[in-house]
Amino acid sequence: VEGHAATVGADGVVHRDLFALSIFYLSLSLIISGVGFLKPNISTVVGKLYPEGDPRLDSGFTLFYAGINIGALFSSLICGYLGDTYGWGYGFGAAGVGMLAGLAVFITGQKYLQGHAEPPNPAALRRRLLGPLSVEWAIYLGAALALPVFWALMQLGHAVLWLQVLTMAAWLGWLSWYVTARCTPVQRQQMLACVFFVGICLLFFTLYEQTYGSWLLFNDRMLT
Repeated sequence: VEGHAATVGADGVVHRDLFALSIFYLSLSLIISGVGFLKPNISTVVGKLYPEGDPRLDSGFTLFYAGINIGALFSSLICGYLGDTYGWGYGFGAAGVGMLAGLAVFITGQKYLQGHAEPPNPAALRRRLLGPLSVEWAIYLGAALALPVFWALMQLGHAVLWLQVLTMAAWLGWLSWYVTARCTPVQRQQMLACVFFVGICLLFFTLYEQTYGSWLLFNDRMLT
């Protein structure tokens, strides 16, 4: 039985296709990089479509998030069905087609975004930063150089865990100093309230991001 990242031999031993697995991790790295460019910007674009205090803003974001969730629902159903029925090459291929369709819709629909999807200061992007490289091309180069880093980190789970622990410890140390030495009592209360909500948000997204990973594996093993 042959798969995209593994082959089961006649002896029943699973032999991993390391090249296919590397391509899989590279694909995930590209998705990570793309989402990093998308998510901080797309919500801002939606928010700028409405003037300050416009009562339609909440409705606009409701439609925006409803569209995302509907897309996530049908994409998982379609890609999962194609993968189980015809092979995962078709399932992942359908996901790629969906991404290209989304990009095409965004590009052709920019006229409805009132210019908010364009750089606010194009001259700043054309400024030379690294020799002949402009700021814009330096950003693209940085994103390309980050791909092998993402690719490696996804295969170094323990290293990533310790990196997260050290980063959290450093951040907590800085935060303790900042709220003690630099904040007024009112600001200190506001900062601690923000930290509380950030913690709740982290807990939520920690569980939410398991939806298509460990939760599926847990349910699959419990049902079998």
